[in-house]
Amino acid sequence: MKTKNILLFTFLGALILSFSCSEMNDLHQEYMDRGEQIYLGKVDSTIVYSGNERIKLKCIIKADPKITNLKVTWNSGNNEIIVPVIRENVSTDTIDLEIDPIPEGDYVFIMTTLDNNGNSSIPVETVAKVYGEKYINRLLNKSIEAIDAGLSYGITWKANSEAVGVRIKYIDAEGNEQIIVTPEGEQTILDSWKTGSVLEYQTSFKPHENSLELFYAPVETITLPEDFMVPKSGFNTVTLPFDVAGTMWGGAIHKLWNGAVSNGDFMHTGAEGDPMPQHITFDMGLLCDLTRVYIEPRYCCFDALPMIFEVWGIDGIDGAATEVNSNDPNWEADMISKGWSKLARVEQPKVHDREHGIVDINIEDGSPSVRYIRLYFIENMTDPSKNYVHMSEATFFTSKVYN
Repeated sequence: MKTKNILLFTFLGALILSFSCSEMNDLHQEYMDRGEQIYLGKVDSTIVYSGNERIKLKCIIKADPKITNLKVTWNSGNNEIIVPVIRENVSTDTIDLEIDPIPEGDYVFIMTTLDNNGNSSIPVETVAKVYGEKYINRLLNKSIEAIDAGLSYGITWKANSEAVGVRIKYIDAEGNEQIIVTPEGEQTILDSWKTGSVLEYQTSFKPHENSLELFYAPVETITLPEDFMVPKSGFNTVTLPFDVAGTMWGGAIHKLWNGAVSNGDFMHTGAEGDPMPQHITFDMGLLCDLTRVYIEPRYCCFDALPMIFEVWGIDGIDGAATEVNSNDPNWEADMISKGWSKLARVEQPKVHDREHGIVDINIEDGSPSVRYIRLYFIENMTDPSKNYVHMSEATFFTSKVYN
Protein backbone atom coordinates (compact mmCIF):
# COMPACT_ATOMS: atom_id res chain seq x y z
CA MET A 1 0.00 0.00 0.00
CA LYS A 2 2.79 2.37 0.91
CA THR A 3 4.58 1.52 -2.31
CA LYS A 4 1.49 2.41 -4.37
CA ASN A 5 1.18 5.81 -2.70
CA ILE A 6 4.77 6.66 -3.47
CA LEU A 7 4.29 5.73 -7.09
CA LEU A 8 1.13 7.90 -7.31
CA PHE A 9 2.87 11.00 -5.88
CA THR A 10 5.82 10.50 -8.18
CA PHE A 11 3.51 10.37 -11.20
CA LEU A 12 1.61 13.52 -10.18
CA GLY A 13 4.84 15.43 -9.55
CA ALA A 14 6.17 14.55 -12.94
CA LEU A 15 2.92 15.64 -14.54
CA ILE A 16 2.94 19.04 -12.79
CA LEU A 17 6.57 19.62 -13.67
CA SER A 18 5.79 18.85 -17.28
CA PHE A 19 3.02 21.47 -17.42
CA SER A 20 5.16 24.10 -15.60
CA CYS A 21 8.04 23.74 -17.99
CA SER A 22 5.69 24.01 -20.92
CA GLU A 23 4.20 27.34 -19.68
CA MET A 24 7.66 28.80 -18.94
CA ASN A 25 8.85 27.91 -22.41
CA ASP A 26 5.77 29.58 -23.88
CA LEU A 27 6.46 32.82 -21.90
CA HIS A 28 10.08 32.90 -22.96
CA GLN A 29 9.05 32.26 -26.51
CA GLU A 30 6.77 35.36 -26.42
CA TYR A 31 9.69 37.59 -25.45
CA MET A 32 11.94 35.83 -27.95
CA ASP A 33 9.36 36.42 -30.67
CA ARG A 34 9.01 40.12 -29.62
CA GLY A 35 12.73 40.69 -29.67
CA GLU A 36 14.87 42.81 -27.32
CA GLN A 37 13.15 46.14 -26.24
CA ILE A 38 15.45 49.14 -26.66
CA TYR A 39 14.64 52.36 -24.82
CA LEU A 40 16.19 55.60 -26.03
CA GLY A 41 17.32 58.43 -23.79
CA LYS A 42 14.27 60.43 -22.70
CA VAL A 43 13.81 64.19 -22.59
CA ASP A 44 15.68 65.30 -19.49
CA SER A 45 13.81 68.58 -18.82
CA THR A 46 11.54 71.09 -20.56
CA ILE A 47 11.22 74.87 -20.26
CA VAL A 48 7.86 76.28 -21.30
CA TYR A 49 7.40 79.76 -22.85
CA SER A 50 3.73 80.71 -23.11
CA GLY A 51 2.34 83.37 -25.41
CA ASN A 52 -0.77 84.70 -27.07
CA GLU A 53 -2.23 81.57 -28.71
CA ARG A 54 1.26 80.19 -29.17
CA ILE A 55 3.77 78.27 -27.10
CA LYS A 56 7.45 77.48 -27.27
CA LEU A 57 9.02 74.36 -25.74
CA LYS A 58 12.74 74.13 -25.03
CA CYS A 59 13.58 70.43 -24.54
CA ILE A 60 16.89 69.34 -23.05
CA ILE A 61 18.15 65.97 -24.33
CA LYS A 62 21.17 64.24 -22.86
CA ALA A 63 23.65 62.12 -24.79
CA ASP A 64 22.14 59.36 -26.92
CA PRO A 65 23.50 59.31 -30.48
CA LYS A 66 20.66 57.07 -31.68
CA ILE A 67 17.99 59.79 -31.24
CA THR A 68 16.86 61.23 -34.57
CA ASN A 69 13.45 62.77 -33.84
CA LEU A 70 11.36 64.24 -31.07
CA LYS A 71 7.61 63.62 -31.03
CA VAL A 72 5.31 65.93 -29.06
CA THR A 73 1.63 65.10 -28.62
CA TRP A 74 -1.23 66.91 -26.87
CA ASN A 75 -5.03 66.80 -26.64
CA SER A 76 -4.89 63.13 -25.63
CA GLY A 77 -2.75 62.34 -28.65
CA ASN A 78 -5.08 63.96 -31.16
CA ASN A 79 -2.41 66.51 -32.08
CA GLU A 80 1.24 65.78 -32.65
CA ILE A 81 4.34 67.26 -34.12
CA ILE A 82 7.62 65.51 -34.97
CA VAL A 83 10.80 67.53 -35.27
CA PRO A 84 14.22 66.23 -36.35
CA VAL A 85 16.98 66.10 -33.78
CA ILE A 86 20.40 67.08 -35.05
CA ARG A 87 22.97 66.18 -32.42
CA GLU A 88 25.60 68.87 -32.15
CA ASN A 89 27.00 68.32 -28.66
CA VAL A 90 28.48 65.25 -27.11
CA SER A 91 26.72 65.60 -23.76
CA THR A 92 23.54 67.68 -24.09
CA ASP A 93 21.44 69.20 -26.85
CA THR A 94 18.54 71.65 -26.73
CA ILE A 95 15.58 71.26 -29.07
CA ASP A 96 13.43 74.35 -29.61
CA LEU A 97 9.99 74.02 -31.11
CA GLU A 98 7.10 76.46 -31.37
CA ILE A 99 3.43 75.63 -31.84
CA ASP A 100 1.63 78.54 -33.46
CA PRO A 101 -1.29 78.89 -33.52
CA ILE A 102 -2.71 76.91 -30.63
CA PRO A 103 -6.00 77.77 -28.87
CA GLU A 104 -6.00 79.34 -25.41
CA GLY A 105 -6.20 76.77 -22.62
CA ASP A 106 -4.39 74.35 -20.30
CA TYR A 107 -2.40 71.55 -21.90
CA VAL A 108 -0.43 68.40 -21.11
CA PHE A 109 2.37 67.88 -23.64
CA ILE A 110 3.89 64.38 -23.95
CA MET A 111 7.40 64.23 -25.37
CA THR A 112 9.01 61.07 -26.72
CA THR A 113 12.35 60.65 -28.46
CA LEU A 114 12.57 58.36 -31.54
CA ASP A 115 15.24 56.69 -33.67
CA ASN A 116 15.20 55.40 -37.24
CA ASN A 117 14.46 51.81 -36.13
CA GLY A 118 11.14 52.46 -34.46
CA ASN A 119 12.53 52.60 -30.93
CA SER A 120 11.33 55.25 -28.51
CA SER A 121 11.97 56.64 -25.05
CA ILE A 122 9.81 56.61 -21.99
CA PRO A 123 7.27 59.46 -22.47
CA VAL A 124 7.75 62.64 -20.43
CA GLU A 125 4.83 64.95 -19.56
CA THR A 126 4.88 68.75 -19.22
CA VAL A 127 1.95 70.89 -18.10
CA ALA A 128 1.55 74.33 -19.75
CA LYS A 129 -0.91 77.20 -20.20
CA VAL A 130 -1.59 79.12 -23.39
CA TYR A 131 -3.07 82.62 -23.15
CA GLY A 132 -5.50 84.45 -25.42
CA GLU A 133 -8.59 86.66 -25.61
CA LYS A 134 -10.19 85.28 -22.45
CA TYR A 135 -7.11 86.21 -20.43
CA ILE A 136 -6.81 89.63 -22.10
CA ASN A 137 -10.46 90.47 -21.44
CA ARG A 138 -9.91 89.93 -17.72
CA LEU A 139 -7.10 92.48 -17.55
CA LEU A 140 -7.85 95.84 -15.94
CA ASN A 141 -5.91 99.06 -16.43
CA LYS A 142 -4.25 100.82 -13.54
CA SER A 143 -6.37 103.59 -12.10
CA ILE A 144 -5.27 107.21 -12.43
CA GLU A 145 -5.20 108.95 -9.05
CA ALA A 146 -4.03 112.38 -10.13
CA ILE A 147 -2.90 114.41 -13.14
CA ASP A 148 -0.40 117.12 -12.34
CA ALA A 149 0.95 119.39 -15.03
CA GLY A 150 3.24 122.36 -14.61
CA LEU A 151 6.90 121.54 -14.23
CA SER A 152 6.54 117.77 -14.35
CA TYR A 153 3.49 116.82 -16.47
CA GLY A 154 2.99 113.88 -14.17
CA ILE A 155 0.40 111.10 -13.98
CA THR A 156 0.04 109.38 -10.62
CA TRP A 157 -1.22 105.80 -10.78
CA LYS A 158 -2.82 103.57 -8.19
CA ALA A 159 -0.39 100.73 -7.42
CA ASN A 160 -0.98 97.38 -9.15
CA SER A 161 1.36 94.56 -8.15
CA GLU A 162 0.51 92.47 -11.23
CA ALA A 163 1.27 95.19 -13.79
CA VAL A 164 4.68 95.56 -15.42
CA GLY A 165 4.20 98.90 -17.16
CA VAL A 166 1.93 101.24 -19.13
CA ARG A 167 1.84 102.11 -22.83
CA ILE A 168 0.76 105.73 -23.37
CA LYS A 169 -0.21 107.58 -26.54
CA TYR A 170 -0.64 111.35 -26.31
CA ILE A 171 -0.19 114.69 -28.08
CA ASP A 172 2.70 116.84 -26.88
CA ALA A 173 2.60 120.62 -26.49
CA GLU A 174 3.79 121.08 -30.09
CA GLY A 175 0.96 118.93 -31.48
CA ASN A 176 3.04 115.82 -32.23
CA GLU A 177 1.77 112.34 -31.42
CA GLN A 178 3.98 110.48 -28.94
CA ILE A 179 3.92 106.81 -27.87
CA ILE A 180 5.93 105.67 -24.86
CA VAL A 181 6.10 102.54 -22.73
CA THR A 182 6.90 103.18 -19.10
CA PRO A 183 7.97 100.62 -16.49
CA GLU A 184 5.81 99.83 -13.49
CA GLY A 185 5.72 102.66 -10.98
CA GLU A 186 3.39 105.00 -9.19
CA GLN A 187 4.19 108.03 -11.37
CA THR A 188 4.86 108.69 -15.04
CA ILE A 189 6.53 111.96 -16.08
CA LEU A 190 5.99 113.19 -19.65
CA ASP A 191 7.93 115.95 -21.40
CA SER A 192 4.74 117.89 -22.11
CA TRP A 193 1.20 117.46 -23.37
CA LYS A 194 -1.40 119.46 -25.24
CA THR A 195 -4.02 120.67 -22.81
CA GLY A 196 -7.54 119.50 -23.61
CA SER A 197 -6.26 116.64 -25.80
CA VAL A 198 -7.08 112.94 -25.41
CA LEU A 199 -4.54 110.60 -23.83
CA GLU A 200 -4.76 106.82 -24.40
CA TYR A 201 -3.22 104.27 -22.06
CA GLN A 202 -2.94 100.50 -21.66
CA THR A 203 -1.50 98.63 -18.70
CA SER A 204 0.87 95.78 -19.60
CA PHE A 205 1.02 92.43 -17.84
CA LYS A 206 3.35 89.45 -17.90
CA PRO A 207 1.42 86.39 -16.68
CA HIS A 208 4.53 84.22 -16.33
CA GLU A 209 8.23 84.92 -16.04
CA ASN A 210 8.78 83.00 -19.30
CA SER A 211 6.00 84.72 -21.25
CA LEU A 212 6.80 85.22 -24.91
CA GLU A 213 5.21 88.68 -24.89
CA LEU A 214 3.47 91.30 -22.79
CA PHE A 215 -0.31 91.44 -22.66
CA TYR A 216 -2.19 94.73 -22.62
CA ALA A 217 -5.51 95.65 -21.07
CA PRO A 218 -8.06 97.25 -23.42
CA VAL A 219 -7.36 100.89 -24.35
CA GLU A 220 -8.77 103.54 -22.04
CA THR A 221 -8.82 107.29 -22.67
CA ILE A 222 -8.87 110.45 -20.60
CA THR A 223 -9.24 114.05 -21.67
CA LEU A 224 -6.45 116.14 -20.26
CA PRO A 225 -7.49 119.34 -18.46
CA GLU A 226 -7.71 122.57 -20.42
CA ASP A 227 -5.39 124.22 -17.90
CA PHE A 228 -3.49 123.52 -14.71
CA MET A 229 -2.34 125.40 -11.67
CA VAL A 230 0.90 127.31 -11.90
CA PRO A 231 3.15 125.78 -9.20
CA LYS A 232 3.37 128.21 -6.30
CA SER A 233 6.77 127.01 -5.17
CA GLY A 234 8.44 129.55 -7.49
CA PHE A 235 6.41 132.62 -6.45
CA ASN A 236 8.27 135.58 -4.93
CA THR A 237 7.45 139.13 -3.98
CA VAL A 238 8.83 141.85 -6.27
CA THR A 239 8.93 145.50 -5.19
CA LEU A 240 8.88 148.11 -7.95
CA PRO A 241 8.40 151.90 -7.67
CA PHE A 242 4.94 152.85 -6.35
CA ASP A 243 4.11 149.28 -5.21
CA VAL A 244 2.41 149.06 -1.80
CA ALA A 245 3.79 146.71 0.85
CA GLY A 246 0.60 144.80 1.73
CA THR A 247 1.80 144.25 5.29
CA MET A 248 -0.88 146.01 7.35
CA TRP A 249 -2.44 144.16 10.32
CA GLY A 250 -0.04 141.25 10.05
CA GLY A 251 -0.57 140.74 6.35
CA ALA A 252 2.07 139.95 3.72
CA ILE A 253 2.07 139.58 -0.04
CA HIS A 254 3.75 136.15 0.13
CA LYS A 255 0.75 134.85 2.11
CA LEU A 256 -1.21 135.00 -1.15
CA TRP A 257 0.47 131.77 -2.31
CA ASN A 258 1.24 129.83 0.88
CA GLY A 259 -1.80 127.57 0.45
CA ALA A 260 -3.45 128.66 3.69
CA VAL A 261 -6.91 130.22 3.59
CA SER A 262 -8.03 131.62 6.94
CA ASN A 263 -9.03 134.80 8.70
CA GLY A 264 -5.48 135.23 9.97
CA ASP A 265 -3.68 134.49 6.72
CA PHE A 266 -3.89 137.36 4.23
CA MET A 267 -2.39 140.28 2.32
CA HIS A 268 -3.56 143.69 3.55
CA THR A 269 -2.81 147.12 2.09
CA GLY A 270 -3.63 150.48 3.69
CA ALA A 271 -0.42 151.87 5.10
CA GLU A 272 -0.40 155.61 5.64
CA GLY A 273 0.27 157.35 2.37
CA ASP A 274 -0.99 154.46 0.22
CA PRO A 275 -3.31 156.05 -2.35
CA MET A 276 -6.17 154.37 -4.15
CA PRO A 277 -5.84 152.93 -6.72
CA GLN A 278 -2.81 150.89 -5.60
CA HIS A 279 -0.88 147.87 -6.83
CA ILE A 280 1.35 144.98 -5.79
CA THR A 281 3.79 143.02 -7.96
CA PHE A 282 5.10 139.46 -7.72
CA ASP A 283 7.00 136.85 -9.74
CA MET A 284 5.43 133.45 -10.59
CA GLY A 285 8.88 132.06 -11.39
CA LEU A 286 7.69 130.63 -14.73
CA LEU A 287 6.71 132.05 -18.09
CA CYS A 288 3.09 130.97 -18.62
CA ASP A 289 0.12 131.27 -20.93
CA LEU A 290 -2.40 132.14 -18.24
CA THR A 291 -6.01 131.07 -18.61
CA ARG A 292 -7.67 132.17 -15.37
CA VAL A 293 -7.18 133.56 -11.88
CA TYR A 294 -8.88 132.29 -8.72
CA ILE A 295 -8.88 134.58 -5.68
CA GLU A 296 -10.14 133.58 -2.24
CA PRO A 297 -11.18 136.36 0.14
CA ARG A 298 -10.37 136.75 3.78
CA TYR A 299 -12.92 135.19 6.13
CA CYS A 300 -14.00 138.53 7.60
CA CYS A 301 -14.24 142.24 6.88
CA PHE A 302 -15.85 141.82 3.47
CA ASP A 303 -16.04 145.58 3.05
CA ALA A 304 -12.28 145.54 2.35
CA LEU A 305 -12.45 143.04 -0.48
CA PRO A 306 -11.45 144.45 -3.89
CA MET A 307 -14.57 145.24 -5.92
CA ILE A 308 -12.90 146.66 -9.01
CA PHE A 309 -9.38 145.57 -9.89
CA GLU A 310 -7.24 144.55 -12.86
CA VAL A 311 -4.69 141.83 -13.54
CA TRP A 312 -1.60 142.87 -15.53
CA GLY A 313 1.34 140.78 -16.67
CA ILE A 314 4.73 140.97 -18.35
CA ASP A 315 7.37 138.44 -19.41
CA GLY A 316 10.41 140.21 -17.99
CA ILE A 317 11.08 142.73 -15.26
CA ASP A 318 13.90 144.72 -16.89
CA GLY A 319 12.59 148.15 -17.83
CA ALA A 320 9.14 147.34 -16.44
CA ALA A 321 9.10 149.94 -13.64
CA THR A 322 6.45 152.61 -14.14
CA GLU A 323 7.31 156.28 -13.74
CA VAL A 324 4.01 157.61 -12.40
CA ASN A 325 1.96 156.91 -9.30
CA SER A 326 -0.91 154.41 -9.43
CA ASN A 327 -3.51 157.20 -9.15
CA ASP A 328 -2.03 159.22 -12.00
CA PRO A 329 -4.38 159.50 -15.02
CA ASN A 330 -1.49 158.48 -17.27
CA TRP A 331 -0.77 155.33 -15.29
CA GLU A 332 -2.28 152.87 -17.80
CA ALA A 333 -0.48 154.45 -20.74
CA ASP A 334 2.75 154.30 -18.77
CA MET A 335 2.16 150.60 -18.04
CA ILE A 336 1.59 149.80 -21.68
CA SER A 337 4.66 151.74 -22.73
CA LYS A 338 6.77 149.66 -20.34
CA GLY A 339 5.53 146.41 -21.89
CA TRP A 340 2.80 145.42 -19.45
CA SER A 341 -0.41 143.82 -20.78
CA LYS A 342 -3.84 144.02 -19.18
CA LEU A 343 -4.97 140.40 -18.80
CA ALA A 344 -8.33 140.91 -17.09
CA ARG A 345 -10.56 143.50 -15.44
CA VAL A 346 -12.92 142.53 -12.60
CA GLU A 347 -15.98 144.53 -11.61
CA GLN A 348 -18.16 142.68 -9.12
CA PRO A 349 -21.12 143.77 -6.97
CA LYS A 350 -20.79 144.36 -3.27
CA VAL A 351 -20.82 141.15 -1.28
CA HIS A 352 -21.46 140.38 2.36
CA ASP A 353 -20.18 136.82 2.72
CA ARG A 354 -17.10 134.81 1.83
CA GLU A 355 -18.77 132.57 -0.75
CA HIS A 356 -19.79 135.51 -2.94
CA GLY A 357 -16.40 137.12 -2.43
CA ILE A 358 -14.58 134.36 -4.35
CA VAL A 359 -13.31 135.59 -7.71
CA ASP A 360 -12.81 133.15 -10.62
CA ILE A 361 -11.99 135.08 -13.79
CA ASN A 362 -10.81 134.06 -17.24
CA ILE A 363 -7.80 135.65 -18.88
CA GLU A 364 -8.56 137.24 -22.22
CA ASP A 365 -7.86 134.97 -25.20
CA GLY A 366 -4.75 135.86 -27.12
CA SER A 367 -3.04 137.37 -24.11
CA PRO A 368 0.77 137.21 -24.21
CA SER A 369 2.89 134.85 -22.15
CA VAL A 370 3.76 136.39 -18.79
CA ARG A 371 5.85 135.68 -15.73
CA TYR A 372 5.39 138.77 -13.55
CA ILE A 373 1.96 139.76 -12.22
CA ARG A 374 0.68 143.14 -11.06
CA LEU A 375 -2.66 143.37 -9.26
CA TYR A 376 -4.10 146.87 -9.64
CA PHE A 377 -6.76 147.63 -6.99
CA ILE A 378 -9.13 150.42 -8.02
CA GLU A 379 -11.98 150.26 -5.52
CA ASN A 380 -12.95 148.16 -2.48
CA MET A 381 -16.40 147.02 -1.40
CA THR A 382 -17.19 149.87 0.96
CA ASP A 383 -15.89 153.31 0.09
CA PRO A 384 -13.60 154.58 -2.67
CA SER A 385 -12.04 156.91 -0.15
CA LYS A 386 -10.77 154.02 1.98
CA ASN A 387 -7.19 153.15 1.12
CA TYR A 388 -7.08 149.41 1.77
CA VAL A 389 -7.95 146.01 0.34
CA HIS A 390 -7.22 142.51 1.55
CA MET A 391 -7.45 138.94 0.27
CA SER A 392 -6.33 135.50 1.45
CA GLU A 393 -5.08 133.42 -1.52
CA ALA A 394 -4.43 133.89 -5.25
CA THR A 395 -4.14 130.93 -7.63
CA PHE A 396 -3.19 131.18 -11.30
CA PHE A 397 -3.91 128.64 -14.03
CA THR A 398 -2.09 128.19 -17.32
CA SER A 399 -2.38 126.15 -20.50
CA LYS A 400 1.38 126.03 -20.98
CA VAL A 401 4.58 126.54 -19.04
CA TYR A 402 7.82 127.52 -20.78
CA ASN A 403 11.05 126.14 -19.35
